[in-house]
Amino acid sequence: MYNSCIGIMASFNISSGHTSNGFRFCSACDSGYYFNEAFDCAAPGIRVNNPGGSGNTTIFGNRSHDNTYGIKIVAVVPGSDRIFVSNNIVYDNSNTGIYLGAMIDSVVSNNQIFNNTTMGIATYSGCNSNIISDNHLKDNGIREIKILAGNNNNIYGNKLIGTGGHGIHIETGTGNRIHDNEITSPDILYGRGIDYSGYFENNEIYNNYIHDVQTRNQLGGSKNHFHHNIINGVYDSPLKSVNLGQGISLSNSRVQNRHN
Repeated sequence: MYNSCIGIMASFNISSGHTSNGFRFCSACDSGYYFNEAFDCAAPGIRVNNPGGSGNTTIFGNRSHDNTYGIKIVAVVPGSDRIFVSNNIVYDNSNTGIYLGAMIDSVVSNNQIFNNTTMGIATYSGCNSNIISDNHLKDNGIREIKILAGNNNNIYGNKLIGTGGHGIHIETGTGNRIHDNEITSPDILYGRGIDYSGYFENNEIYNNYIHDVQTRNQLGGSKNHFHHNIINGVYDSPLKSVNLGQGISLSNSRVQNRHN
């Protein structure tokens, strides 16, 4: 299903066993995809392409599993705006659960994302001014949420359990707000709550509850503000020879660290 999907609704379909996508929608505007299932595909289960602009598109109540990506939104040209991804169940995919590329003014909320091999949710270049909220992520590879690139995003109310590497990992971005998330990995031998690599600035990280993790939270970048977080129970990882049981580690940074 593709090419200039305008005012289209697809619902209650099952698509499986393909060498490419389960469902593919191009230039999807004013369209909705509800309660479909995609599985056993050698490509994304649900893929939204944007050769000319996607907008006012809803992806709701779908189930996507045992594909490469669960849901992959790709902008060939930047500017997929007002895409709503909610109440989907995404699991057992060989790469990332929900991949977000060049989305703006969009919402990813109330999804269940678990047992994906690489990451739960990942944002890439051009992901600006979005909301990622109230998702439940568990046991997703090396990162539950990764901000590879993106500005002015609001990430809150997510519950992240059992990370194999980092709960929330930030690489590049400005003006992001990360708050009111719960991050824990009591059964993982090397699990970090919040971590960074690369350059990010003027971000605010606050009111998060990070508990029972095996490695310190590591922050850096420039002019970031880390405040009013609760960090309870950070332990030395048995996989590392150095002591990592620290609440917060600041490195190469100009971070305001107050009231934690």
